[in-house]
Amino acid sequence: MNILHTTLNSTRESIRVGKEDKPAMTVISKLMKLTFSEILYAINKFNSVTEKISNPTGYMLTILYNAKEQMSLEIANQVEHDMTNGLM
Repeated sequence: MNILHTTLNSTRESIRVGKEDKPAMTVISKLMKLTFSEILYAINKFNSVTEKISNPTGYMLTILYNAKEQMSLEIANQVEHDMTNGLM
């Protein structure tokens, strides 16, 4: 939550997300649209990483920034997998 708070209150013109500087308002806008379940998804993704993360704050911000799209893709993939394998 601290990462969200810090980013949403940033006064910088750009914010680094995934090794790329993006306009701060673009990042803030995207983060403001996250739902509770998408934030939990991002936290679970972060917690599932087993290798050492050199920049945990930057890594978490990147996961949060991409959470909405990534979660949708994973759900679509799971549904397709289940339908293909007769699990639904």
